[in-house]
Amino acid sequence: MQTKPFDVSSDFSKELMRKYKRLLREETCSPARQHIVDDESASGRIPRSLSNDRRSSNELTQELQSLVASEVDVQPVARDIEHIGTPFLQLSSPLRERRKASFDPLYTEQKTGKPDTGRRIMFDRTEQGPTSREELYSVENSTTDILKAEHASIVRALKQRAQEQIMQAHKERDMAINEARESSLTYMQKIDQLESLLMAKDNAIKNLQGDMSQLKDLYDARQQSMIDRQVVLEQENARLKDEIRSINTRIDQIKDHERATLEERVKLATDANLVKIESLENKLRLAERTVSSLEKDKLAILQETAKDVTEMNKCHEELKDRYSELALACKKLKQRMIIATSERNALKEENEALLDELSGLRERNENLSKELIRADRLVFGKPRNSSGVRI
Repeated sequence: MQTKPFDVSSDFSKELMRKYKRLLREETCSPARQHIVDDESASGRIPRSLSNDRRSSNELTQELQSLVASEVDVQPVARDIEHIGTPFLQLSSPLRERRKASFDPLYTEQKTGKPDTGRRIMFDRTEQGPTSREELYSVENSTTDILKAEHASIVRALKQRAQEQIMQAHKERDMAINEARESSLTYMQKIDQLESLLMAKDNAIKNLQGDMSQLKDLYDARQQSMIDRQVVLEQENARLKDEIRSINTRIDQIKDHERATLEERVKLATDANLVKIESLENKLRLAERTVSSLEKDKLAILQETAKDVTEMNKCHEELKDRYSELALACKKLKQRMIIATSERNALKEENEALLDELSGLRERNENLSKELIRADRLVFGKPRNSSGVRI
């Protein structure tokens, strides 16, 4: 993985080097160190850094960790920066970590509370820190290289983590896509099944609609015949009413013209009218009977239509049962055909095996006959004919 190069001119690197230089200046220019440097220069010794510096290695490490954490929000960077700052942190290590250093008056003064002027610190030359500018530059360059390497490792780790997260997201996306495809396939299968069921239901509904249309035509025909009969009856009633009116007019005329013989004529007329009224009443009774018979016929027709509908439903159910029985019979016939074909194939194989065995026996018989002829020639000098007699 290609990492971004460490930029020495960035604000982060400048701030870090500024803190390092400030800590070095505080290390080299503190009053206690200047006092010891003066004493050692007077005695001819090389000045060294104080062991009781005001800043400890832990404080410097915490300050560097806070700086790096504010710049890069990664937890492992603090441990790396702590390792990076080791060369500079050794400059301010306490006196108890340096075994070859002798008693420090300032340290003694801090412990006892009284100044110790009778003793001075005796330092080892092997532990003196970098004092020249070239050594500081070399340390700064090495620190810059270490910071570049650590920056590259940090960027590499961040890119690796981002790549892992991207790969995980791709895997989750692929899993979601596969699940969506499987669910869509199941939905399409269910939709096809429902469409097939819907087509079957539509066909059944169309058949029932055809049957209902036939029944409706039959009912309309019978209803029309009843309407025709009712029209005929209404015409007959109208004709009877006209006759009654004509009779009434004739009675009025008779009353007007024959007033003298009113009683006789009235009797005759009343008798005639009674007869006519009786006949009309008979006709009315007949008409009522015909109407009642027509209503009975209507009820009978409705009952017959209901019976026809029930019989049609029964026939439909019987046809369904018959269809299911035929389907089962077809399945059984198919199974029998499969069994028969398998038996036929087995018989064919057995016949072929028998034919192969027969051909083998024929070849063996021919070989035996040839061997017998050869044996006869060898033993008797004469072969045998087809009847087994030697020639």
